[in-house]
Amino acid sequence: MPIERGKMNSIQYALDTMIEGLSNEEYHAVDGLSSTQFDLMRKSMAAFKYRKEFKKECVAFDEGNLIHDAILLPHLVEINYIESPTKGSDTEAAKKLKRDNPDKIIVGQGMMENARELARKVDLIYGDYIRPASKEVSFFHYDEPTGLTFKCRPDIYDKERGFILDIKSSKANNHAEFLRVLESYDYDLSAAWYFDTLKLCGYPVDIVGWIVVPKEAPNCPFGFYMTEELLEKGRSKYQDLIQKWMEYKETGVDELFKPAHSWAYRKENYIGEI
Repeated sequence: MPIERGKMNSIQYALDTMIEGLSNEEYHAVDGLSSTQFDLMRKSMAAFKYRKEFKKECVAFDEGNLIHDAILLPHLVEINYIESPTKGSDTEAAKKLKRDNPDKIIVGQGMMENARELARKVDLIYGDYIRPASKEVSFFHYDEPTGLTFKCRPDIYDKERGFILDIKSSKANNHAEFLRVLESYDYDLSAAWYFDTLKLCGYPVDIVGWIVVPKEAPNCPFGFYMTEELLEKGRSKYQDLIQKWMEYKETGVDELFKPAHSWAYRKENYIGEI
């Protein structure tokens, strides 16, 4: 069934089906609702409405993608990336390299070797979970009430064993450090979104989890699975935002200015993230 039902994009893909082999660019070209776009909704509904204007690009994002590809899609590293002759990717030499290689992502000197070494360490510990599973598969589901195409692209999905895993390169070096940022980075929201979208598409999911890859030595990866309590919390986050989107569509009323309370006031009154 084509995505045209949702008036999304001229590219046509089957709905409620696991799609393999779709490139990252092709997936992102489909104008739907993904977990990362809830951050725009949180800023304002207008920001989500004009989401095509707010594309995320930064050096740290490129480094994270490089580590991600080295672990999941190592054949793409040489195809998609090229190293700058300097450690920084914003030097004159790097800029010239970008001009000469417009289709490549420029990363700092030594980053590709570092990413491959991280991938080797991840494979030592979690290879049995990664190797047999599907990597970077795409799902699309048309949601009638919102008129949006829900989409997600889990890093790792094992249909036979019923689990989703997400790779997170992080400054956190242990479980406790990662738990401190998990909710503020909306990892709970993203995981709940993956879980629910695959269920809507008719695919089995029992467990959602993370493989965390520390950026600092000794780079020993560690993992989590999502508890039912955290799943519900992540789900309530995105459901609240979708409800606000529905109200915005109906009334046109948007919260462009949010109240700024002190940290002490927010703590005393149990006010969480805006």
